[in-house]
Amino acid sequence: MQAAPLARLPRARYKPGMRFSRSYIPTLKEPPAEAQGVSHGLLIRGGYMRKLAAGIYSFLPLGWRVLAKIENIIREEMNRAGALELLMPAAVPADPAARRRSLR
Repeated sequence: MQAAPLARLPRARYKPGMRFSRSYIPTLKEPPAEAQGVSHGLLIRGGYMRKLAAGIYSFLPLGWRVLAKIENIIREEMNRAGALELLMPAAVPADPAARRRSLR
């Protein structure tokens, strides 16, 4: 038994991605006072990341794109070397032995 041919769908128009001029990139003219190093100040000034709270930063769209590209480069090199990728938890107990004692 032969399957019925699929109906021809209209050709989709090419829709380019979002323009760089329309993306959300909040830049600063002056380095922030809380910047702990030159590179830290440049990342905040360039719109790559933003401080949420003490020691907590969020990646803005430009920084997230850079991070994804770095991950892909590392992933390709790990695959070429035959290594395996794994995902670790974000919060790890400081002393695993103390954690086991508290669960008892």
